[in-house]
Amino acid sequence: MAYTDINLQTLDLDIFFTDNKKLIHITSAGGNLPKSLTDTDTYNQSIIEKTSIQPNEFEIEINPNLKNSDISSFISLAKKGFYSYDKYHLGNFQDTTFHLVARPKNCILPDQLLKKYKIDNSLIVSSNIVPENFEPFNLKDYIS
Repeated sequence: MAYTDINLQTLDLDIFFTDNKKLIHITSAGGNLPKSLTDTDTYNQSIIEKTSIQPNEFEIEINPNLKNSDISSFISLAKKGFYSYDKYHLGNFQDTTFHLVARPKNCILPDQLLKKYKIDNSLIVSSNIVPENFEPFNLKDYIS
């Protein structure tokens, strides 16, 4: 089952995918997302359930440009090996600009991490490498 437009407009959804180099987590912040990410509700719930019981293993880096935000959920996922992104312009449904909030300093390859967490690794959404720096970027430039 896919997320509906109502879900996208009213919820802050946790979405997971990989770009073949890293595991990625984004929050939708009540915004529009590329179609390939809106068909992943069952997969996302599975990742949330399986990673919630895993220990925090990785040292992380936090975006130095952030200003007084609650980033605890982003930190938690980065400590589990995810590059964790948030929407950059909150309140604008159509805007798909995101920025990296937290990332692991050293991480194993996505397929190894998914295997460790016992998560099906069939979901690879982006063949382009999503930016790993802390600068804002348009998600649609990397995912269709």
